[in-house]
Amino acid sequence: MSFPNYYGLERNRVLEMIAGLVVAGGKSKRFGSDKRFYKLSEKTLTEIACEKISKVFRKNYIVVDKNFSENQIDLDRFTILRDLEDGKGPLMGIYSALSQIPEEGCLVIPVDMPNLSISLLEYINEQARLFDLIVSYREKALPLPGFYSKKLLPLIRSILESESFSMQSLVNQAEKEAQLKVLKLSFDFIAKFGDPGKFLLNINRKEDIHELESNFDGKEKHKNKTNTTKITNIKLQDLCGRNVEHLRISLTDRCNLKCFYCIPRYGFNFFERSNILSIEEIEYLVRFFYDRFGIRKIRFTGGEPLLRRGIETLFLSLSQIEDLSLHITTNGILIEDKIEILKSAGIKVNVSLDTLNPDKFKEITRLDLLRKVIKGIDILIENKIPIKLNTVALKEINDNEIFDLIDFARKREIVLRFIELMPLNGEYNHERNFISEEEIKERISKLYALEFLDVEGAARIYKLSNGAKVGFISTISYPGCQDCSRIRITADGRIVTCMFDSNSYSIKKFLRPINEEELFEFIRRVILKKPPGYLYLKRKGVNPLYTMRKLGG
Repeated sequence: MSFPNYYGLERNRVLEMIAGLVVAGGKSKRFGSDKRFYKLSEKTLTEIACEKISKVFRKNYIVVDKNFSENQIDLDRFTILRDLEDGKGPLMGIYSALSQIPEEGCLVIPVDMPNLSISLLEYINEQARLFDLIVSYREKALPLPGFYSKKLLPLIRSILESESFSMQSLVNQAEKEAQLKVLKLSFDFIAKFGDPGKFLLNINRKEDIHELESNFDGKEKHKNKTNTTKITNIKLQDLCGRNVEHLRISLTDRCNLKCFYCIPRYGFNFFERSNILSIEEIEYLVRFFYDRFGIRKIRFTGGEPLLRRGIETLFLSLSQIEDLSLHITTNGILIEDKIEILKSAGIKVNVSLDTLNPDKFKEITRLDLLRKVIKGIDILIENKIPIKLNTVALKEINDNEIFDLIDFARKREIVLRFIELMPLNGEYNHERNFISEEEIKERISKLYALEFLDVEGAARIYKLSNGAKVGFISTISYPGCQDCSRIRITADGRIVTCMFDSNSYSIKKFLRPINEEELFEFIRRVILKKPPGYLYLKRKGVNPLYTMRKLGG
C-alpha cells in the first residue's frame, strides 16, 4: 500500500491507517455447527483469534453474521461489524468491513486458525505500507490471513456479484486490470515463521478437530526451536516506513572528561555495574542484529567507550564478521593507548574536538588534556585509520574558532563536522549557547565559497574553496528524522528509538538467560514505537529521558 511519508503526522493518525480484522462469519454448513464457539484450552476459537490480532494492532474489528449476539462472548476491545450479506464467505466479510471502517485497510485473519504465527502477522503488517493486497499462496491464492486495502473495494464487489467468485480472480484483477501492488507469500517463505501446514490449518469439517487439537498448545509454534527455521535478514521498519540500518551501542556511562553539555546540572548517577551489559552480551547483540535484521553498521559510544575493559576481545571478535562496519566515537584521550586494537580491528573513528585552545578545553571539559587529544588524532592519521572530527558548535564559547578548526582539519585532510547543540539536559543554557548551521555557513561564506557535495549519514558535506571539507549535523535547524535509520542501546541494555524520546525498552530480560526468539519479536514490536522525530516530540512537550553521557550520542 503506497502510503505517504508519515514524517510529521500525529502518531495516532499513523497507527489508525491500518487495523486488525477477525472474520468470524456465521455457522459453517460443512462443520455442522457454530465453530466460532468451539473451545481449545478453555478458550473459544473467537477469543483465541481476537487475542492474536490485538497483539499486533491497537484498533481491531470482528465481522460476524446478522445472527451473532454480542452477549455470546466478551469482545469489549473489539468493534463488531455485520456482514452485509450472509452466506458469501470470507470475501463478503472483508468487503463488509472495508466498507464500514475509517482506516485505509486491514490485516485479516480467520476465526478458525488458532495456531497462526504472530510474527507472520507482524511481517504482513510491516509490508502493508507497500502493498494493496497481501495473500498467502500455495498453487492458488488463499484469502486468509492477508492484507486488504480499500482500493480493492470495487474489485471485491464485482467479484461477489459474479456467478462464480474466487480469491484467485481477485488477485488476477488486482494485478492485471487495476494495476495494484500485490504481494504473494509462498509457503516456502511462510515456512520461515514456522510450519505453515500447522499454523495455517483451519477447521472446515468435524474431522479437522482432532488434527487441530493435537497441534494446538496455545503458544507460538515458531518459538519451538526443534521445529522451526530462524527468520533472518528481516528488515526492521517503523510505522513511518523508515528502515533501521545503523545500531549504536553505549559501552559505558563512565568518562574521563566532564564536558558541561554531557553532565546534567542536577548531578549524575552512574548505572549500577551489575546492570551494565557484559562484553559477551554486547557481542551477542551485534551478531544477533547482524544475523536476524541484516544490520551491517555498528557504532560504539559511551561515556568514553575506550575506557571499557575487554574491548580488545570484543573488537577482534567482531572484526572477523564479513561486511560488518565497525565505528567508534571517542574523546581521543586514550587513542595512543588503544591504537593497536583500533588498527587491527579496522575500526573507523570519530573524534570529538570542540576547541584548539588549551584554556577553553579545560573550561569545557574541566580537564587539561587537549594535547593528548591532538596527539591521538595525529596517531590515527599516521596509522591510516579513517577519521572524522566532531565539533559541538557553542555560541560565546568556541564560535570564534570556526576558521581555526577548519584549517586544522584541512591540513590533515580530514572532514570536520559541526554539530548543533542539542537540548539534552546538560549544564548549559541552550538558547544562549546555540548557534545554527545557517549562521556558521554565513560566517564561512564571507571567506570561502561552499559547494554542496553529498549527504553522509546525518551530515551534509560541503567543500570549501580552500579545499577543506566541512559537514553539518543540524538536528535542531534541519531535523533529518524522516530519514533516520538509527536505534541505540544504552550501557544498561535499554533500546532507545529516538534520542529525544522519554521512553526506552529493556532487553536484559531476554539476555539473562538468552531467549532469542522472544528478543526477536520484542525488538520488532519496539521499532513500531519509534516516534516520527524531534519536531513531533517537541510539539508534544516530551522531554528527553537521557543525558548525552548515558545515551552516547
